[in-house]
Amino acid sequence: MIAYKVIQIIHKACFYYERKIPKDDTMDLWCDKVKSIPDEAADYISQHITDSDIPPKNYPSVFWALFYAWQKANPEKTARKQDYFECPDCHEGIIYASKRKTEGGIAYKYFFRCCKCRQNHVQEYPKAYKDDLIKHGYEICNPSSGSLTQEEKKKTIETMKKLGVMVSPPEPTV
Repeated sequence: MIAYKVIQIIHKACFYYERKIPKDDTMDLWCDKVKSIPDEAADYISQHITDSDIPPKNYPSVFWALFYAWQKANPEKTARKQDYFECPDCHEGIIYASKRKTEGGIAYKYFFRCCKCRQNHVQEYPKAYKDDLIKHGYEICNPSSGSLTQEEKKKTIETMKKLGVMVSPPEPTV
């Protein structure tokens, strides 16, 4: 919320409760604490700041409490968590690939963020398209299919959870 609106609301409350207006330094500190509250909530906060019988002692906490009340009253104006959608090239935004090195024939596992759906934002993984990986000699693995062993699936899912990647529970084994 812009400082002008914060100061205006506090002035209104001070006049309502017949209190002296706080010093400019105090106002600046309070403005910093509530600057991430959207301006849309200012009217709601202004209308409800005088609902109490006693004047607020901690204006920033009252602003935040009223902002949360505004959010509950206006759920359509709050951002929603994006749900994953089904992408044919990846598993929840991650492409699992392996590539055999010519010396020794060892297969190395790699994780890539899917450029097609862009559902994952873990910066530790490079971005790639599934088709480009196949052209460069990678084999695409699906963590829920039989292309990974149970131990590899478990490690993959644990790694994804540590990195904060949304994962669905592993499929039960028969």
